[in-house]
Order: sequence, then C-alpha cells, then structure tokens
Amino acid sequence: MMSNTNVDLKLDTLKDLQTLWGIRGGDWMLKDMATMSCNLTKLRIQGISSQEQLEAVFNYPAIKNLYALVLDWYGFSSIECINKLCSNELQIQKLRLLGRAPDEKTPLRFHLTLGKLELYYTYLEKEETMDALGMLPHLKFLGLAKDSFVGCKWTCKENTFTSLEELNLSNLPKLENWLIEKETMPSLKNLSIISCEKLQRLPDNLKSLKELETLNIRRMPTSFNSRLKQKQGSNDTSQGGEDFEIVQHIPKFTVLDSCASFSI
Repeated sequence: MMSNTNVDLKLDTLKDLQTLWGIRGGDWMLKDMATMSCNLTKLRIQGISSQEQLEAVFNYPAIKNLYALVLDWYGFSSIECINKLCSNELQIQKLRLLGRAPDEKTPLRFHLTLGKLELYYTYLEKEETMDALGMLPHLKFLGLAKDSFVGCKWTCKENTFTSLEELNLSNLPKLENWLIEKETMPSLKNLSIISCEKLQRLPDNLKSLKELETLNIRRMPTSFNSRLKQKQGSNDTSQGGEDFEIVQHIPKFTVLDSCASFSI
C-alpha cells in the first residue's frame, strides 16, 4: 500500500498488510503504530514532525520483522532514537534515513545485517561513526548525500568495507580529503562523486581497486576534473593529468560538468 495520508486507512484493520510505503507521519503514529499489522516487511514514513512520532516507530511491536525501512523527519534531531536500530533483534537489510542525527556527543551505530544504507541530512562528523560504517560485514551499497557527512576528512581504514560494491558520494560540501588505506573496498564495482565542491582529488589507492568497473564524476570543480585528464603525448604541456594513473584502469570512466565533459 502506498499513501501520503492516513485518512480513513484504518491501519489497525489491515492485519495482512506487508508493505506500507510513503505514508505521511503524524500524531496517528502515537496510537496506530502499536496496532498495525505484524506482517509488515517494508515501511516508509515521510514528514515525521516530532520526537514522539519517531519513537513510535521503534515501539512498533513487529519492527524486528522489517526488511526495508525509510524514515524522513524534520525540525528536530534524534541520534538516541536512531541508535535503537542497532538492536540485535532487528533484521533490517535496507535502510534510508533523511533527517538530523548529529553525532558530536554520541557516535551513530548501525545494525550488522544492513546490506544497503542511504543517509541524507544526518550531519555526521565523528570518526567513530564512519569507522562503524566500514565494519558492516554485509554492506553492499552506501549512499552519503546532502550533508549526511559534514567532516572535512574521511579515512577509509585498512580492511574495511569488505563487501561494498557501490558507493555514491553526493552534495557533501565540507569534504576536502578522502583517503583509502590498503585492502579497503576490495569488491567495489561502481563509484559516483557528485557536487562535492571542496574535494581536492581522488584517493591514491583507488588505483588498487581492481574490481572497479564504473566511475561517474558529475558537477565537480574544474580543478578536480582536470587532474583526471589524459595527457596527449609527451609534447602535451597543458595543465592537469596528475591523477590519470589512478583512474586509467577503470573500464567506464565519465566526467560531466558545465564546462567540459570527457570519458575514457
């Protein structure tokens, strides 16, 4: 079932409901979450407007049965509530969070069953939180977008992200330095970097990722893009090309921006 309102849905009567996707949050959650179908496997609630409404999700009796969960909240921060997702009883494999959960006091934790994780507007910055992401044993897809991470430096430490196959970095305006240590992301196949305006360059160890098949660069500064261009012979005296060796092994590599586009 898909809906942007709970008017006349009578959720407590839908005992066999398995998917509730796109319903708008509201005070109905304080009462009806407790009586909803225990057969739900996919749940998406958008426009959650209070801490109490968000907490009602985690008090849902059958939350341990959920396979996919999307939560979208605004107007308040809630890392304590989100950290309840680390409960050992939960089996969530796909998770998308859209809302503030700044971790300056407490690192954000993640459930070990996660295979796909997308974060938006979370304002994470602690090294411990980013390290926890790298330790998720089944994580195959990671999307960090729209101020989900607000640190200046991200170091992917040795022997982390061992199962990751796709990484999307988008609209992270404070990220300047990204480092990948040895034996990191050995299974990465697809990488996208979009509108990370302060990112200076790609990590050197990207050239050691032998499984990497596609690299998409979009809306990045000219200074970033020019480092990736291939020199046209020994007589080419144009600026740029310093990092071409990092990406030359990737079968499909595309750069798209408003000034110049190229691919190899």
